[in-house]
Amino acid sequence: MTRRPSPEIPPAHILPQVLRWRAEHHPDQPAYLFLRDGLNVAGTLTYGALDARARAVAAYLRSRFAPGDRLLLALPPGLSFVEAFWGTLYAELVAVPVPPLDSVRLKQSAARFHGIALDAGCAGIVSSQAMLSTIRGAEFGALPIPLERWVSIEALDPSWADQWKPLDPTPGSLAYLQYTSGSTSSPKGAMVSHDNLVHQSRYITEAGCYDADSTTLSWMPHFHDYGLVKGIVQPLWIGRPTYLMSPLVFLKR
Repeated sequence: MTRRPSPEIPPAHILPQVLRWRAEHHPDQPAYLFLRDGLNVAGTLTYGALDARARAVAAYLRSRFAPGDRLLLALPPGLSFVEAFWGTLYAELVAVPVPPLDSVRLKQSAARFHGIALDAGCAGIVSSQAMLSTIRGAEFGALPIPLERWVSIEALDPSWADQWKPLDPTPGSLAYLQYTSGSTSSPKGAMVSHDNLVHQSRYITEAGCYDADSTTLSWMPHFHDYGLVKGIVQPLWIGRPTYLMSPLVFLKR
């Protein structure tokens, strides 16, 4: 039996180093492809484009927040979440992925949203322009985070990338907080370090027998551990493209 080539793993100990290495060595290789309707590619991020976008997001966020601050990432499925997640890591901020507010069930989804924001001690929120408009037009009462600390990256000027300065978090540094669904009790957060993600990516690669020709498809929510690590982090770790799609689109089809 012919052994298939192993994926090319960079000599890195934290996630930003992995993306930086791939952007330098394979800038035009697709990293993430979003399937808007589950069949057709609606957008693609190469390693080079993602690195540039992450640097722009990081520089902008660092102009608003301090290293170590925790930020809710409340974005719908798509490449904007990917850009925000990697940008937060590039800025040495702590990402807290959560579902975006549901405009149809606003009060119900707001309770979980507010609870996580308070429990995590978040300094700000990265969200979409549509969600910001919903918040401004709704009567929420007291918000856990003032509106002036809600930011959108959709129209962010690419020139911000030139202002980014690389940081050197240690492998044990906190990368993000992963919250449980809260279906049986209040959502509880788990602290996930860069070292945790490097080891988990390595174990997934070995257990799943991923090789240099592998491709990933994920419909799991990006605020879910499996959707974030298996769908977004591990594919970039092994340098193979991943197709992302909305959980709702998957369920409808």
